[in-house]
Amino acid sequence: MALQPSLARRSSAVLEEARQRLRQRFLQRWPAAQAVPSEALAVTAMPETQDCLQAARERLRIRYLAKWPVAVEVNAPRVLSKVYSQSPYLEEARQRIRTRAMARFGPKEELPELQVQDTATGQSRPLLPGHSSASPLLLGQKPIMPLLLGTMRRPSMLRAVSTRVSSSSPLSPRLSFLRPRTVSLIGAPIADGQPLGGVDLAPDAIRQAGLQRVVERQNFNFQDSGNVGMMTGSLSTDQETQLVKNSSVIGRKVGELHKSAKAAAADRNFVLTIGGDHSIASGSITGVHAHNPNMSVIWVDAHGDCNTPESSESKNYHGMPLAHVLGWFETSLPGFEWCDQHLNECGPLPESRVALVGIRDLDAKERAFVKQSGLHVFTMSDIDCFGIGQVMEMALACVDNQGTRPLHLSFDIDACDPDVAPGTGTRARGGLSYREAHYICERMSETQRLISMDLVEVNPSLDDAMSQRLHGDDPDIKGSRTVSLGVELVASALGKCIL
Repeated sequence: MALQPSLARRSSAVLEEARQRLRQRFLQRWPAAQAVPSEALAVTAMPETQDCLQAARERLRIRYLAKWPVAVEVNAPRVLSKVYSQSPYLEEARQRIRTRAMARFGPKEELPELQVQDTATGQSRPLLPGHSSASPLLLGQKPIMPLLLGTMRRPSMLRAVSTRVSSSSPLSPRLSFLRPRTVSLIGAPIADGQPLGGVDLAPDAIRQAGLQRVVERQNFNFQDSGNVGMMTGSLSTDQETQLVKNSSVIGRKVGELHKSAKAAAADRNFVLTIGGDHSIASGSITGVHAHNPNMSVIWVDAHGDCNTPESSESKNYHGMPLAHVLGWFETSLPGFEWCDQHLNECGPLPESRVALVGIRDLDAKERAFVKQSGLHVFTMSDIDCFGIGQVMEMALACVDNQGTRPLHLSFDIDACDPDVAPGTGTRARGGLSYREAHYICERMSETQRLISMDLVEVNPSLDDAMSQRLHGDDPDIKGSRTVSLGVELVASALGKCIL
């Protein structure tokens, strides 16, 4: 029913009076709005049905300009638009972001267009449809954030990394080598590098948990080379104890592993070494390094394992293997003559080709060594800040910016949080989640350049039984919680994924 003219005029007057009361109340609360230009306060005449909505928009705009007066100076259209992309508020936000980015990062650097060569036609084409030099840098088909820019929070020990990727990037379908299709399993039940027993049970426990079936399901041939380092050694002398506990025994056992890993690498097999404590890494890495001198290493661990005999307080060798292969030892150790020979012939592993991921527990002297080194270190704080996906992209870019190097993954199970992997000797709170651990292995597999892997520090004697089987659990994997997790991580490193 239509209103009479007199009643309509009375309703309009009431509405106008209500507007004036709201305006006075608004100006009392935000007196800075008095300085806003009058043209900014003007309300465009609109149909009566939209008058209240338009007035609300203008009040919000006045409040916005009072809070951010700098926005008045932005050269942007002031006309309200029904098209969201032309909104003056959105344009002002864009302008503020551009101004802030220029102040922090400097002028935008144009990146070269990324190209790949079409194997069918032999011609170069853009990396992705619609890709241009203005697009964000991609590595492994995942965006990489700008690195080392201004005062931006950066990973703890990220070294200078070129943000330019050549045509031989990991995105190229043509690789300089073929990925191995045979997995050579080397069991290394070596527990002399630390004081706890039970870690020597891991190789057989992981075999019994269904490792061979899991490997063969990923279309790999499985070759079990048995266990190495089974000899019984004599007690260390007092002189050896002052350097490293059980030095001679560990040296002989890890030397045997070095020979086995070197032989498997010579056959171009995937070298899978199951420890044992992390002492085994000096044997597995040097064995693979002998036939892959340009290899890079991703070291996943709660600890740096970068102590030297002089800096270590415990004198346990499982906290030293990375420092050993990096050539940081000032003195030779009894039993490790084979390592000295390798370092003389092949040279130490370059620090710039090693990335540590998941670090959260370093000794004081070890921390100083790491800070002064050329290692790329990504702590748990970096994972909290950037996420595991971004951390892995940065780690791979650091150690292999061209995407051509073979990769070795040394995975210490204590990198995982104790709630995820309770069966290990040196636990530290705040570690990797179940999915973060799997993503690391999945991402390494995606590179198609992973040629070897260590899985260490699984201790079945400290592990919890699997309380219940969940719907997504692999029926072929048996065993306790940490043992099962170890088998699952190997499967992910060999190519198992969700989809």
